[in-house]
Amino acid sequence: MEAIYVNNHFVYTKGGHGQGYVNKDALYIDPDKLSLLCKEIAWRARDLGVQVVCGPTVGGVLVANRVAEWLRKFTGDYSIIAVFADQEGDGRVLKRGYAKKVAGKKVLGVEDIINTGGSAADAIKAVQKAEGEVVACFALCNRATDKKAAAELIGVPVYSLIVMDMDNYLADECPYCKENRPINQELGHGKEFLTELAEKDREKASLLGYGAV
Repeated sequence: MEAIYVNNHFVYTKGGHGQGYVNKDALYIDPDKLSLLCKEIAWRARDLGVQVVCGPTVGGVLVANRVAEWLRKFTGDYSIIAVFADQEGDGRVLKRGYAKKVAGKKVLGVEDIINTGGSAADAIKAVQKAEGEVVACFALCNRATDKKAAAELIGVPVYSLIVMDMDNYLADECPYCKENRPINQELGHGKEFLTELAEKDREKASLLGYGAV
């Protein structure tokens, strides 16, 4: 299972560029491995009095469900539930009656990959708006370039099973673009980036791999 890539050229969700990538989709197709990682999160959070586990769509949904499952086993509290926060506009909201489920409850925020911390922060804000108490946020991997800024944005204690240091450049400052290193179009958002770039500068897009896949 290839989940971590280095020495390449990727485009991330928020448009940043870097040479490393964490392929969480490779993890999601293996339920046993995902379950083991979520088991570790649940073990570390077992004494926090968690009543609800909440993650942002899409990846955080799977993590929240598995963590809640293991928390039930570790604590013996089978009333623990898992919910998720949907993307809506620039933020996230609790739909499907989930706001009522978190009100007045101790909530554990979970995330698959922390890049900027924005998705986790938005999910936590949605819980807090519904008057839930977020006690901490656990992630499978923290690959934020500025981990202090990401933690401040999330706003609650942040813990991760894996901590990685990966670069993240703005597109017009990316050294890999300047050296014409081909952009990976299989993972991340490289294909979309190259399609948009080709409309403005087809020659540059071609140098970066546009039309090669």
